[in-house]
Amino acid sequence: VRGHYCNHGSGSSDTSSDASNGHIHGNNNNPPCVDITLLCGSMLRSSLRHPSIYQWFLSSDLNARTFVYPFLNEFVHDPNFDVSSDALETVRVMLTGGGGNAATLPEPYARQSYQEECSQLTQQQWQHGDMQQQHQQPQPHEPLPTPAEIMEQTASQFLQTHYKPVLQTLITQKCLSPHPTKPSNKDPDPNNPNSNPNPNPTKPNYMTRRLTLQLLSTLLLNRSNYPIMIRYISSSSNLVTIMCLLRDPSSHITLEAFQVFKIFVANPRKEPEVKKILVDNRVKLVRYLEGFHAEREGVDEQFREEKGLVIATLE
Repeated sequence: VRGHYCNHGSGSSDTSSDASNGHIHGNNNNPPCVDITLLCGSMLRSSLRHPSIYQWFLSSDLNARTFVYPFLNEFVHDPNFDVSSDALETVRVMLTGGGGNAATLPEPYARQSYQEECSQLTQQQWQHGDMQQQHQQPQPHEPLPTPAEIMEQTASQFLQTHYKPVLQTLITQKCLSPHPTKPSNKDPDPNNPNSNPNPNPTKPNYMTRRLTLQLLSTLLLNRSNYPIMIRYISSSSNLVTIMCLLRDPSSHITLEAFQVFKIFVANPRKEPEVKKILVDNRVKLVRYLEGFHAEREGVDEQFREEKGLVIATLE
């Protein structure tokens, strides 16, 4: 499925893993079939709604390099608008626990699964001779996590484990930075986020930057990603990138950048480098924000309040 983002319709009927890897990472000699690419993207996202598939998808470094990195490293930068937008939607589903649309079992199957788990637990307790203790000291029943909660926890753990290559290198430096890293057909090196052998750097297009900012804001404001948010807003280089996007010619991108910038400002325990940047640029920031999307204040009360709070905090 994923191969159609990179190499479409090679005509090979080989279904081995080597052939699949060839389709995924291989040549781009054939013109892409956009319709097949979009269909495969839809199939992949539908599969990621199932907790067992989703957990396997993000379960190892190998899977991350095989399934996640190529989307952020290559597919979201595809020159075809439909393909790049579809790839970004797939990335959103990958990094947000299935996009909040976890598939659930029908009630009879869910009940049967729960009864089987209880039966296995009872057998284990008898085998360890602790059933009598369980009856003497009853424990309050804790509800089983829902599929959506399981997938959200999986996504959070994945982002914490792969913070540097995913959030720092592929999202911030490659998709958002005004001075992007050089593109590469190889996987990013987590130990060296600036390593990229291709000598031709490319700037991400408008839609890639806008949708990536939306995704970044969603990830940082998710409660389960609190440690990730603190780590992200503690970086002065991340702040500089977002401040540059605040001055982007596109009003849509500046508005999305504000949703991330406000998190840096609202942090009560700013790192010294982050605080110094905000203090040194305080006058310019306040002057700029006073006229920032002034037309929106009359129709968006939440934006007006957030903007006022950011300005008051900076002052």
